[in-house]
This record gives sequence, C-alpha cells and structure tokens, in this order.
Amino acid sequence: MKAHHQFVAAAALCTAAVALSSCASEDNIYTQARPEKADIAIAIDGASNEQVVLGEIYSRVLKGQGRPTSVTSVTGLDDAPTLEVLREQPIDFVVTCSGRLLEQADPKAAKELAGGDVTDGAYTDEVYGAAVAAMPGDMRTVDPSPAQACGESELPQNVIPVFHKGTFDHGEINRLNFITRVLSTDRLEEMAEEVDKGATVEDAIAEWMIEYAHIDVHHDTPADPEDVIDPDSASK
Repeated sequence: MKAHHQFVAAAALCTAAVALSSCASEDNIYTQARPEKADIAIAIDGASNEQVVLGEIYSRVLKGQGRPTSVTSVTGLDDAPTLEVLREQPIDFVVTCSGRLLEQADPKAAKELAGGDVTDGAYTDEVYGAAVAAMPGDMRTVDPSPAQACGESELPQNVIPVFHKGTFDHGEINRLNFITRVLSTDRLEEMAEEVDKGATVEDAIAEWMIEYAHIDVHHDTPADPEDVIDPDSASK
C-alpha cells in the first residue's frame, strides 16, 4: 500500500511539473527568439536581366520571411539542366520555366506536348503537370506563374522556382506560391528592360515589390499595407 501511495504522489508531481513547464512555454512563446533558418543560395544567369530581376524578387521575399539568402550568378545557367545544378552545385533555388524544365527532364514528353496554344490555360497546366511529374521526389516547385519567360519555345514557359523538398516551411511555401502567381509577363519584361537601360535591380523592382510583396526594397522594411495586394487573395 505504501508503494502505491508513493507511485501516486510521484505521478502527481510529474503531472504538475509538466503543466508548469507547459505554462512557462506558452508564456514565453512570443518572447523567445525564432530558430535561425539556413541560408538559401539562389542561382541566376547574370547575363539575363530577366533572371537578375527574378532572383532579386525571390531573394527579397524570402528575406521578408526571415530567411537569409544570397544570389549567385552561375555561368551557363541558361543552358544547364536545372535539376543537375541543384544536385551538383552548392545551390538551393533556381528560377526556371515549366517548358524548359520539361524539355530537360523528359524530352520525349516535351516533344509530344509541343505546338499547343501557349495562351490556353488548360494547355499550360498540362505542360506544368508534366514538368512536375518529371521531377525527382526530392525536388519540388509551387504553382506556375502566369508570366512566361525563358525565351521563345513551342512549349509554354511559365515561370516556376525549383528547390529541394523540405527546404522551406509552410509559411514560406505559401509566400513563394503567392509571389509566383502575381507575376505577369508584361511587368516582368518591363522590370528587365529597366535593368537593361541602366537602372539598378532594386530600382527596377521597387514599385512592383511595394504593390505585390509589401516590401520597400530600398529600406528593407514593410510598405504601407494600403498600397499592396492582399496575399490571402492569391488563391481566390
């Protein structure tokens, strides 16, 4: 009987200790520092103003999520297979296009799908789906952008970032998905043209970033919420 009482008492003390620990954790949830996130190396083709713009946009968006980033110009990236770059180089993130990725990862499927109407949403979704299906299990992307890039092709070339699965948390994935979906071909071309004319990439993307990403790139601070698109409307 004595042993039974000792067991009950010990269990009660253990329960109390767990409860106190839980309360302390809840009390400090907003005062504890967030765990540090690993740096993300973003690869771009420095010879392409389009790539320069896209790399800077994604870099700024991820930094806004508390993720350290670096943008690295990789010689010949325009011709290098995206998946090989991610596997063989110290790179975590590459911005490419759905058609290009499919051509690299599954040339047979690319040939079979080539020649459709690149303005047809069902067709662009089919090519994107084939590109995703051709990716290995440890790689992933987000929903395709309406913006098309990567040059002329018989396939739709919707902008998509590609990265290792498990690299980003749920909030970062949602943010990457949103920012990719609000890109447009016209605005991307305009920003790339500004860089071509001599503007800094920060100046070229500044207005777009305030409007869509709620980020002032010149001060690394949030912009006026009234001037931006609501991210929650991305999937509506």
